[in-house]
Amino acid sequence: MGQRGLPLSFTPSYQKDDRDLGEKIHPILEGVGRWLFWPGLVCTVVGFGLTAYTFQAAVGPVAAPDIIAGNLHVYNGLLILGVVALMLGSSLAWWGEDPLAVSQTIGAAVVFFSPLYLPMVFGVTEVNEAGARALQVLQNGGAAFGILALGVLVVDVTQRVRQRSTIGIKADHLKYGKGLREEKEYQNVFLGKCWQMPFCRKFVRQLCPIFHAQRTCWKERVGCMCEEEVIRRAMAGQLEGTISKDALAAAKFIPRNFKLTEEQKRERCRQCVIYNEHQKHKYRLLVPLTILAFVGLYIGGRAVFLGTTTEMVNRVDRMVANVLLQQGPSGIAEKARTSVIPLNELMLASFFLLAFVYTLKFVEFAIFKLKI
Repeated sequence: MGQRGLPLSFTPSYQKDDRDLGEKIHPILEGVGRWLFWPGLVCTVVGFGLTAYTFQAAVGPVAAPDIIAGNLHVYNGLLILGVVALMLGSSLAWWGEDPLAVSQTIGAAVVFFSPLYLPMVFGVTEVNEAGARALQVLQNGGAAFGILALGVLVVDVTQRVRQRSTIGIKADHLKYGKGLREEKEYQNVFLGKCWQMPFCRKFVRQLCPIFHAQRTCWKERVGCMCEEEVIRRAMAGQLEGTISKDALAAAKFIPRNFKLTEEQKRERCRQCVIYNEHQKHKYRLLVPLTILAFVGLYIGGRAVFLGTTTEMVNRVDRMVANVLLQQGPSGIAEKARTSVIPLNELMLASFFLLAFVYTLKFVEFAIFKLKI
């Protein structure tokens, strides 16, 4: 009979919680993030909506400029507070999810570029001082939104790069090679051959024809982690004393498996712990090369790219002027040039950063998913 007040099946658990600190606090952070996200979303939408309404209502003579100025001051604080809570909450609640960075970037663009499309939406041909203040509030909120979104994007990509560089294939679900230990007595050669990787077992290596032929198992589609014949020979010591030290002569001992197709052999390589260690080396090489390529591209082509973004702003200016039936420019391009951060510069930096981030994502996909 169980204790009074407890079910008969109750058994106290004394098992030690061996989770690390990150695993313990993750549910707490996710809960906090969801609590921050919804109030932040409401504050952002309300602040944006009230500011947009003030811009529309301020067209023409303004009867109470002091009231409008006071309201815009409140709306500015509400919008900034909402953006910060929204960004912090969404990052904590959905960190690591692929749509997170895209959604945040799109939201930041909607708010930041609102001074460009709101005059068209409300049919405003001439913006007065009160309207300009309202647009400035929206741009302030959009700038804060964009800076935080880009910051989250950079941190996310940096974390992915660090994780892939240090953990590599341990983060993947492999069908072969689980539970293996690195062979510490042999050098881990960067971009080396299969027998120079840390998971190559010494007792197999000394009797492996791939090693003596100075080739790689992923090129021959047969190796000590996948091919039964190689392992059987090594365990039986059949090659000891008979294999030639000459690379060409040793190649004749490499077994050939004719039961599997080439695609099946390639898939076997993709799941091999040694090949995936080699893929990790490739990733470590491609990441700094990608960074250097983008830095060089930005420095060398900045003038050309800046001219392109400037032309984009000018085209928007002309399009707005045509929609509003104006003979001259709408003034958008002039405001973009005289803002604290010129719009063409900000667009160029944003395009480069986004292109860099998604190039790194493509490199990761190609190396660790496609296994190129």
